[in-house]
Amino acid sequence: MSQQKNIRRICYLALLIAMNIVFVRLLSFQTPVTRLDFGFIPLAVSGAIFGPVWGGLTAGAADILGMLINSKGMAYFFPWTLNAVLHGVLYGCFLCKKEKHWGRILCLVVVQGVVVDLLLGSLWGAIYRSGLHLYWAVFVERFVMILIKMPIQYFVLTIIFRILKPHIQEL
Repeated sequence: MSQQKNIRRICYLALLIAMNIVFVRLLSFQTPVTRLDFGFIPLAVSGAIFGPVWGGLTAGAADILGMLINSKGMAYFFPWTLNAVLHGVLYGCFLCKKEKHWGRILCLVVVQGVVVDLLLGSLWGAIYRSGLHLYWAVFVERFVMILIKMPIQYFVLTIIFRILKPHIQEL
């Protein structure tokens, strides 16, 4: 891979990280357990264009840099970064070099919503809030939020990849 292509990739990834930080840290609605934001858009684009490794690295870097820039009063907690990395990896696995049709996007959103956000996220939320005895309380709150987030993510990603389809081939 040429040096010019590496520089281009780094610039795109830096832009996507910055977009994620703005969407998550400045333009989001947050509860003590979960948040509703559009930070998934740059992560999905990163994974779709550059693959699971770069998607995961982008998500992890965005999470860590976002916490350094604006933690919203929360302490850094590594498992949340792990969830972010898993999101980026899943975007890459489901979308990179594959047709981005409605079925694939739906499957991606369901896997992420159930496995990463609901199951793992509830575990991390309970631990973060001082104990596993809170798992089911956190689970219920996250379940309600995921019921709201999943349709939004599905429709936004479907529209984004329909718009970006001709441009992704050029990169």
